[in-house]
Amino acid sequence: MIICILFTVVCITVVNSIDVINIANLWSTDPLGIYVTWEPQYYSSHYDVSGYKVKLWKVKMITEKRYDLVNAEQYPGLIQDDIILEEYQLNTMLSSMPRDIYINGNSKAQVLITDVEYNVVYELRLMAVKDDIEGSMSEPRRIKERKEFLETFYLYLQR
Repeated sequence: MIICILFTVVCITVVNSIDVINIANLWSTDPLGIYVTWEPQYYSSHYDVSGYKVKLWKVKMITEKRYDLVNAEQYPGLIQDDIILEEYQLNTMLSSMPRDIYINGNSKAQVLITDVEYNVVYELRLMAVKDDIEGSMSEPRRIKERKEFLETFYLYLQR
């Protein structure tokens, strides 16, 4: 009886485990957006996952601005320093509520996230989904798009 229960628990654990997704690439797009790609994952019992879920957080930060000499200390200019208030950590989530984006089907391994803002740091994590079961989240990635005057800069902050 004990062996049967142990066997059942082991089987359920193996069948319900979904591998962690690795984010392959993360780009800023023009018009404003974040484009994410990954390798498709499969369910451990060789059944396809039913889709993917992207969690997108806004990272808390403050911006300090000051005038200083720039261009080899010849001209006064405005310098902007962004100070991130939430540390980058692999095993913990941010305190704010994430925005969830659902991707149906296993064949699509990419998503374009719109409705993002300039000069905001975003943290992104990805997970596979099989029916009501969610897999483990990927490592966090952070990205920020800066727009100053007429130029757009794409910054990839942390992996």
